[in-house]
Amino acid sequence: MGPAEITNQPTRVSLEQFPLRKGDVLVGRVLQRKGPFRYLVRIGGQLTEVNSRLELSDGQLLVLEFKEGSPRIHLKLISTLQHLQTGSQMKQLARKFGFPTDAFSLDFLRLSFQLGVVVRREYVKQLKSLYHRWDRHPKISAEVFLLPYFVQSSVFSHLAVTEPFFLLKWYWGLKDADARASRQPSDAEASEEPASSLFESLWEGLQPLQKGSLFDRFLHSAVWRHFRIHCSGRERCRTSSFYQDGMRFVEEQIVRYRTGRWAMFPVEVNQESGFLFLKQSNTAGSSGIRFYFEVDHPVWQEIQVRGELKGTEISLVFYNGHQVFGREVDSHKINLKEKLMRIGFQRVNLSHITGIRMGQGLRQLLNYSVSTVDKVA
Repeated sequence: MGPAEITNQPTRVSLEQFPLRKGDVLVGRVLQRKGPFRYLVRIGGQLTEVNSRLELSDGQLLVLEFKEGSPRIHLKLISTLQHLQTGSQMKQLARKFGFPTDAFSLDFLRLSFQLGVVVRREYVKQLKSLYHRWDRHPKISAEVFLLPYFVQSSVFSHLAVTEPFFLLKWYWGLKDADARASRQPSDAEASEEPASSLFESLWEGLQPLQKGSLFDRFLHSAVWRHFRIHCSGRERCRTSSFYQDGMRFVEEQIVRYRTGRWAMFPVEVNQESGFLFLKQSNTAGSSGIRFYFEVDHPVWQEIQVRGELKGTEISLVFYNGHQVFGREVDSHKINLKEKLMRIGFQRVNLSHITGIRMGQGLRQLLNYSVSTVDKVA
């Protein structure tokens, strides 16, 4: 069905929620028919009534282009779909909007539609440039590389960060030049509490964790050390917009964690930086913490760890793609159990699975936090 065959009347959508530019592309889903040529549609988490001369059906996907925002928002209905798919359907949509049809661009378009994120042509070019100059071996897929961008654009779109690629750069170690350290901090610098006002609200937010459980105290220490190491003693880091964004982001994660939602924290453990995904849970009257993290290893490449804490019991499952990885886990089980019991755990359950899905923590956060148009593939 060609674009000329489908038109619609102006719709009421908040520009505060969608800072749209002319030519932006977005997707909505028809939820209910409200009357002749009048439909309730969900667009990026917002509900709006759309007037359309085209007969639409419940559950149908609408691909829209932003035309103008004054006096009312006008969205042009470009195409209708029953389901989002990869392959030829995505290529046809890409061509309609003048997008490239390479694998990276198609992944970007598909995830944007699935999550209801506004599609902006220049973002494709900028993200593709970051991906191709990113020095990581082995290279991960474009889809996995893009996941932090979509976490920021959907789950944390309300945060007042300075740039749309902030989380992607932080997650993959592609920090801006003004956020990089010119040298490693001395032990004295790393042990100092940063005095800059940039850290005051973060420090206050972290304080309740210091008085909590064994895991909360570990989280407080690992997050605070991350910022001390990267920013202490450097005025450039203290005034960096990148780390200001980081402070806002972590403050949001503290709120999410304390209210039982999936959160992700930058942590520093044994001189290694990474992100920890975690959620407080309450099942069958028993409270606990579910967590997930990834480790880069020189031999095993990527190891994923999923776990759960309940009181003095801890369960860990190790994931890796190598067939013989299980032997490595088995050879370290006794030593690891002893270490965990020395720090206070009374029951330790360890297991392993030969299989891995890249970006699982980011996918998990997306699936639990966003009303996806279609589920994340």
